[in-house]
Amino acid sequence: MEHTDEQNPAAEEPLEVSRFPVNDRSEIRAYLQSWNGKTLAHIRRWDTPKNGGDAYPAKKGLSVDPDHLLELLKCVALLMVAFEEQHV
Repeated sequence: MEHTDEQNPAAEEPLEVSRFPVNDRSEIRAYLQSWNGKTLAHIRRWDTPKNGGDAYPAKKGLSVDPDHLLELLKCVALLMVAFEEQHV
């Protein structure tokens, strides 16, 4: 399954800002992408097929209006604090 503009002609090229590996075949990517004139911020898992090929966006992930990024950042910070408190 390859993600192309032919599959989603209303989508513009993503502006990737970060990525990190999860395992041998998956990574998390953070990017901005416009679709039908609306820009969304994405944090999504991208998978590579077992037999090789180009990575494609998995259904697992989050897309939010960029106006909500500050609230999302607060949520992540609170998750980090909660995790650290549980694993002291």
